[in-house]
Amino acid sequence: MRLLLTTLLLASSLFASNILSYKIYDRSDRTDLLLTFDTPYNGRISQKEALNKTTLLLYNANYTKQIEKSVTSQYISSFSIIPQNKRTALVLTLHPNTQFNVSKTVDSYGLRLRFTKSSITQTSATSSVEAAVKSPTAIQTKTAPIANDRYIIVVAVLILAVILLFFIKRKVEKNSSGSGWLFKSQPAPFDNFNILFQKPLDNVNKVVLMEVNHRQYLVVLGNSHLLLDTFINKQNIDQDGFESILQDNQQELDAYMQIDRSKTSDPLQSYKEKASIEAYRSNM
Repeated sequence: MRLLLTTLLLASSLFASNILSYKIYDRSDRTDLLLTFDTPYNGRISQKEALNKTTLLLYNANYTKQIEKSVTSQYISSFSIIPQNKRTALVLTLHPNTQFNVSKTVDSYGLRLRFTKSSITQTSATSSVEAAVKSPTAIQTKTAPIANDRYIIVVAVLILAVILLFFIKRKVEKNSSGSGWLFKSQPAPFDNFNILFQKPLDNVNKVVLMEVNHRQYLVVLGNSHLLLDTFINKQNIDQDGFESILQDNQQELDAYMQIDRSKTSDPLQSYKEKASIEAYRSNM
């Protein structure tokens, strides 16, 4: 739920514009202060006068830090950018007999303040702020329809992400008490494993009758492994039955032991294995 609230706050913050940069352009007949934004700026602007300072309040405009800059100009001596709650204050220190007007670029990504020699009263200059903001100049950086479409797409993607996270959260909570919906429990590879009978063939090899999942396997285990026979649902196998199974597979046992003896390089070991085989046959 905390993630959901965080995402909603992030989506709501997109409706405010962030100030990316500011630049001063000083000319003989004017000085321009240009602010650029990351999204089209459509906030309200109000003006306040205090002593020799003029403050512009830019609503729905954010800035990350507070700055104060001195300007070498015959119209403006310094300006400050001060972040405030849901707005940014632009404090201007102007030279006497200076007027200014405010205008936006055609795509609303820029806000320009132009300072010139005063030719009208201060009251008229003050009232020109609201009017000038509504009439953008010919400075163009981006195409407004494209920017608006991108803005709508970003908001739509965030809303869809919030909805998706909500359903995933409900799905996880619903299945948390069970075995899990991502990792279902897998059955064991062998429900039943049991060695029924075994008999040594020599010092290394032995023949084993084992049962796995209600199926019997006759195998030779030793230097290598050999599957001799398979029985499905063969019930009630006793010692005599085991001996009978060995007799039925005697030919395969002899062939396996012959190959295994050929791999032995020690004559004494070969003799011992041969004696073991003979003893095994005599017992059968």
